[in-house]
Amino acid sequence: MNRFLVRAFAKAVRLRLSGEDEAEREPLDLANCVMPRISLEGLPLREADVAFASLRDARLADADLTKLRGYEVDLERAWLTRADLTEARLHGAQCSHAKFHEATLVSAEFKAAKAKRADLSQAEFFRARMQGAHFEGADMTGASFAEANISDAYFLTATLDEDALWSLLETATVKGVPTWRKAHFDEAVTSRLERMTKQRRPRRQRRVDSPSFHAEEALESGGQSD
Repeated sequence: MNRFLVRAFAKAVRLRLSGEDEAEREPLDLANCVMPRISLEGLPLREADVAFASLRDARLADADLTKLRGYEVDLERAWLTRADLTEARLHGAQCSHAKFHEATLVSAEFKAAKAKRADLSQAEFFRARMQGAHFEGADMTGASFAEANISDAYFLTATLDEDALWSLLETATVKGVPTWRKAHFDEAVTSRLERMTKQRRPRRQRRVDSPSFHAEEALESGGQSD
């Protein structure tokens, strides 16, 4: 779909939502839509249905995505900074390289769908609130969890490579306890994390909490914060 049509569609969505009373607002149905790079920042999209939709590179910063229904949605490289995905159901979602900086994913589910598992490879969860979230079976290769709160989150059978494991050791600390210690992992992963706490981490090329990272983020977003 060309960019002009995507922008027109986004404008139509904004007009519809602005003209509806919040108490009478029906959940938005975007199932199966193909809307790459659509800009829906800050919109109230509570309980919206985006199942099987293609929203690659979408701008969803500050959006209310509470209880979002996103079965096998494609959110590759999407920007979800500060978005609220509380209790979102994103089974089989494709979210590689997505940015969940300071997002709320409390009790969200990224479990496997019938046809595919959730893909969160290279996803960034900088300072995200992920308490009680489910990532069972998800591909989290290269994912970053710097300063995220992952208390009671489930990572059983998830794919976690060395970079992801080192990053898990950088999660937020609550009441003196690193939140990775309160998350649920396969026994082998927990043992590996315990051993890594006694090792020195290899130098990384890029950190999400570094000035260079935020400079890159500003450039990618046109010099503006999303």
